[in-house]
Amino acid sequence: MGNEFKALAPNVTPIDLLPKALKKVREHARGAFASMLGEMFDNADDALFELADKATTNAGQAVYFDAMREVRIKRPDIEQTFLKTLHHGFRNLYLPDDKLPEELLHSAHEEASLSLVPDSELEESVAIRGMVTKASTHHEKALVLLVKRIEHLVSAKPINEFNNPIGPIRVCQAFQDACAELEIDIRPKLVLFKLFERHVLTESGTLYDMANKSLKDMGVLPSLKTSGDKVANRNLQPSSLVPGANAATDSTPRQGAGSPQGSIQQEEIFNFLRELLDDSRDQVVPATTASMPVVDNGPMLSNDDLLNLLSTIQVQSQPATNRADLPSHPLDVRQSLFNLVNQNPQPQAIGRIDDDAINLVSMLF
Repeated sequence: MGNEFKALAPNVTPIDLLPKALKKVREHARGAFASMLGEMFDNADDALFELADKATTNAGQAVYFDAMREVRIKRPDIEQTFLKTLHHGFRNLYLPDDKLPEELLHSAHEEASLSLVPDSELEESVAIRGMVTKASTHHEKALVLLVKRIEHLVSAKPINEFNNPIGPIRVCQAFQDACAELEIDIRPKLVLFKLFERHVLTESGTLYDMANKSLKDMGVLPSLKTSGDKVANRNLQPSSLVPGANAATDSTPRQGAGSPQGSIQQEEIFNFLRELLDDSRDQVVPATTASMPVVDNGPMLSNDDLLNLLSTIQVQSQPATNRADLPSHPLDVRQSLFNLVNQNPQPQAIGRIDDDAINLVSMLF
């Protein structure tokens, strides 16, 4: 793009430059997100109470009851911070880009090794990444059109999925930042993220459609159609799910899953998951209906094959564009993996650690 950021003239604020069409989108987005976030918090209270009720220990109950109390107290602040951050996203269209994309897609501390990433930070990072990827995939067509229409109106700089003020990346980062002050265990925090995905990200398709219609009706690229454009974060490598995993390769070409460098990175991920999950088996998601054989010897499913199968499941699980086709129940990752492995004429098994890793992945579907 030929867009280049230009300094603002004296006495001119970024909001002054915002076109009328985008101001209309901004106000509609604020109302829509406020409504969706309110519904999410209403459901969060019930969900946390149910988890506390099902806890088998006093300590487990305390984790969720404490989280309920903390969320109730800080809900107004979270809602206000979230909406304020999204509002600033429109202002930032006329300011130099911050480092949000790099912080979200890679590590804020690229020099850190995997062994220095706290367990809760890793789980939160993986959850946010999964939310962004799924929402970007589900709403891809509408998001591609919206980005092009916003860029048509904004001449200050190129617009993409990273600085789209109401795109999944900005929305997830705004919610994560708003929740930063919550002093709760990672388990109820992941519950909040999952509810945010369900009640806000999944439901934001209507907002994107209405934003496109509003801009189209106001003459902004009325004949625009998608042409197979793909949002950039669809090509994310599995290693990018882990903070710091890309640090060594940010300045080098991407390596395929079968290359030596790719294998080393994947091995790093699985070794780190071993350390993370070895002390927390009782906290991961319980196994569902299907059961993969867990063996210590014999034909094992390789890490490369396991990652490829999980990627296949993610693609196949994306709901259809028609909202009426949305699944009414969560995807059973274990059952899907079991079915794919059974298609191989020579059955393969997974190890205990990979079985635990699948449980962790199941939290993100």
